[in-house]
Amino acid sequence: MATLLRLVARKTTKTYANRLFNHTKFGQPCCFISTSKKNKESLTVRPDSTTPLEETEEFKRLKEHFADWDPEKSKNWVSYGFDFTDRDMDTFMKNMVMFLIVSCTFVAAMTFVMYSPDVRLKNWAWREAFLELERREREGLPLVDPNLVNPETVELPSEEEIGDQDIII
Repeated sequence: MATLLRLVARKTTKTYANRLFNHTKFGQPCCFISTSKKNKESLTVRPDSTTPLEETEEFKRLKEHFADWDPEKSKNWVSYGFDFTDRDMDTFMKNMVMFLIVSCTFVAAMTFVMYSPDVRLKNWAWREAFLELERREREGLPLVDPNLVNPETVELPSEEEIGDQDIII
């Protein structure tokens, strides 16, 4: 089995290596550099195997096919996935979907965020504070009352309960 695989590998390697390396840019023969021990399982290309192969019909057809890079030709058209037969409908649907998803979604999301109600009541607190300051100025009261809580209702701990703890005011 290993001998059969070795023969097939040797045959296909020579064929593909000749195709690849005989048409190099500088015209010099190339070879693989192997760092493995030299035995029958390492595949290399000899520099003396520079005989060019004849081009098959399929190779000529593929060479001609891939030589044409014009994106306007129908054979070079790749669908966006919306319509596989009509090029104009496919492009229209791609543009429409992108417009609806990107533009309309972002505009709707920003509109919702900008005009959504005050969930944390941040604006309400500001308005209420300004109304309270205005009321206190009108009535002649101090803006911030030092006795916000009635001092007679507050129970402070006794000296024994406090003990030797530091009191920071």
